[in-house]
Amino acid sequence: LFCMLDNFLKWTKSNLGLLTMAPQELKLNQTIEGIVETVAPTAKLRNITFDLQLDQDVDIFFDLDVMNSILRNLLINAEKFSRPNSSIVVKLKDSSNEITVEVIDSGIGMTKDVQEKLRNRFTAKEDFASTSIAGKGLGLWIVYYFVNLNHGLFFFESEENIGSKFGFTIPKKSPLGN
Repeated sequence: LFCMLDNFLKWTKSNLGLLTMAPQELKLNQTIEGIVETVAPTAKLRNITFDLQLDQDVDIFFDLDVMNSILRNLLINAEKFSRPNSSIVVKLKDSSNEITVEVIDSGIGMTKDVQEKLRNRFTAKEDFASTSIAGKGLGLWIVYYFVNLNHGLFFFESEENIGSKFGFTIPKKSPLGN
């Protein structure tokens, strides 16, 4: 519920031009570990574990609250669609000018048709509110929106009954003026 309310608040503030970004230096591996720690109790109820494969000491310049929302949405989504007694892999890869984060589950996956509809939703000229309702992809749209706002690339791949990988690549230094 908190995550859904946070998504609506950020989306509304952004549409009204009231969302203030405050980029700061972050150790992204530590930020990821903190978010995993907050979602782990819910995952544990279904015996879902997290396999963290994180490069260490990964410094980026990014808004902490926005990064927390991005990570929380990806992890909650993976947990929601994972099968009981499974593991979610979280990868953080550091390269010279950018980082890549991937969240990989072995859950129900998506059909090619569902994937195409999701891609179309992200690239539609109209805003999210006019094309969807809560519970129908707002969390992923928030991830897509904020990754793109920060000159990054959001990506996903999925195979029905096999699982999904959602992730993003962003510059290590903020293109928003810092």
